[in-house]
Amino acid sequence: MISAVTRRIAELGFDWHDATHVELYAAEEIPGAMAALAAKATGAIPHGVRWHYGRPPVIGLELELEARAVAREVIADG
Repeated sequence: MISAVTRRIAELGFDWHDATHVELYAAEEIPGAMAALAAKATGAIPHGVRWHYGRPPVIGLELELEARAVAREVIADG
């Protein structure tokens, strides 16, 4: 799971240190996943990794992992 996302991020010319936001959706607990994410997504860790225990929003998936990087994120209230 994490290695597949790592490869995709590398294909885009980035690595986990560039991630500022990570979300994980998993229907079941994944032993060792948080430790693996913490070791890789060091840029996102100060902002947190959102772990949703439940089915991913995409029908038919058992797990979904999203990583993104932004220079500035503005969240509008309302």
